Amino acid sequence: MLFFLAMMGVLGYFMLYRPMQKEKKQRQELIESLGKGDKVVTAGGIHGVIVETGKKDTAVVEIAKNTRITINKGSLSVVNPKGAGGSKPDAKDKDSSKDHTKEPAEDSKPASGAKKKAAAS
Repeated sequence: MLFFLAMMGVLGYFMLYRPMQKEKKQRQELIESLGKGDKVVTAGGIHGVIVETGKKDTAVVEIAKNTRITINKGSLSVVNPKGAGGSKPDAKDKDSSKDHTKEPAEDSKPASGAKKKAAAS
């Protein structure tokens, strides 16, 4: 019985505690590596570019031209380093961003007689 209890403890350590510690360490390294020019998204969904890293745990993020905010580095949810792509849409994305909505064809509209019959029922 004691053996099974010890096995459950070891299993819990390797399944729960250890992965959380690894993730925490990776996040801390990411926050420490932030630098000027990195594109970020805050936990609140604000997109911007880091223009300066402040003392210890703050950063100044430019969210629009001449609009800068100071944020806590811990509130960042996504970081795209300045060397990483993804900021420019592909040619496919440009075509897909157009509004392709069309009026439904006349055939797909119910006949006016069908409306009258439904209303009469």
